[in-house]
Amino acid sequence: MSSPPAKPPKPKNVKLIRAEHAYVAKEEDELSFDEGELLYILDSTSDPSWWRVRIKGKEGLVPSNMVSSGGAQDTGAQGNAFHDACKRGNLELLEECLANKIPVNVPDKAGNTGLHWACRGGHGDIISRLLELKKQLEVDLDNRLGDTPLHLAAERGSKIAIELLRETERVNVMKPNAKGKTAYDLVTDAEAKAALRSWMKEASNEEIENDYEASDTDEEENSA
Repeated sequence: MSSPPAKPPKPKNVKLIRAEHAYVAKEEDELSFDEGELLYILDSTSDPSWWRVRIKGKEGLVPSNMVSSGGAQDTGAQGNAFHDACKRGNLELLEECLANKIPVNVPDKAGNTGLHWACRGGHGDIISRLLELKKQLEVDLDNRLGDTPLHLAAERGSKIAIELLRETERVNVMKPNAKGKTAYDLVTDAEAKAALRSWMKEASNEEIENDYEASDTDEEENSA
């Protein structure tokens, strides 16, 4: 009997806010920003009048009254801009989040990362952009139901998501979810199913080749 999948770490709160007004920096330690720009709030408690924020990768101080009349908005992991961008296929918002160095592997309350949402929605451009982060991005994480991004891509019949995940060479196509189902067990779309079948065949051949190589090595050592 297989052990249940490990629970993902609890989501971290990410403070993000859209600036209500534009501001031009007056001191070296301040940042300028445009109305509607996304700000990642690093510290809003040390000085309520001046918040330390990150904007497009740069850190500095901004006047809180120019950012929001209602104070910092703690979006939490469930509704933060990064997950929302991946869920809705909003590449522009995703780029803003990446520029602000938002953690890309943080799960929401259901354990879904941004990649889970992008694969569930079949957003090829979002998936491609995330995969450009290479090893910074975890591509085979389980959500709270034990589903990986590949499981969600298969369930939704997204051939493009399946093919992009295959290219990473870091996803286990044979991995079961908490119910013991592989991606192939979940897929119904014909083209997505064919893509998975091809991937599984390749993975099986590689396993056979590795077994033969290991066997040959053992025989050589025994005959020496």
